[in-house]
Amino acid sequence: MKKKKWDVFISHASEDKDDIAEKIVNLLEYFGIKVWYDKDILSVGDSLSKSIDIGLINSRYGIIILSENFIKKGWTEYEFRALLNREVGKKKVILPIWHKIDKEMIEKYSPFLLEKYALDSTKQKLEQIVIELIKVINPNIYKNITRELLWRKIKKRQRQDM
Repeated sequence: MKKKKWDVFISHASEDKDDIAEKIVNLLEYFGIKVWYDKDILSVGDSLSKSIDIGLINSRYGIIILSENFIKKGWTEYEFRALLNREVGKKKVILPIWHKIDKEMIEKYSPFLLEKYALDSTKQKLEQIVIELIKVINPNIYKNITRELLWRKIKKRQRQDM
């Protein structure tokens, strides 16, 4: 099987870019995750559909940031359906994040998404969300993060005991 160019594709509404999408991208990239993110990939004059298709095809996972804005957009619908097509009957591809949205809205949009365990930006800190994503996207990086956090905790206790 051909290795994918990106670890993850970020599907989001442009209205959610500053609020959550860009922050998630920055943290994922900080930890070494390769991210397809429209702002970093697209250049003036690029074909949107062709660029998005290349990103969707060449990413192992798709993070979808589900919000009221996401549900209203045509491009996000296109991206979601493409990711859904890759996932149905196969392995996990879609990694959903609920962002300021409730169960009823998700159910009206896609009952399939209710069945999936999702991260929730109203109940979890952004850092927790990113660590949970990394746990799936790259378990080796996740192990290194947890080792580092454990090491810091031990060092902090040692300083307190002095």
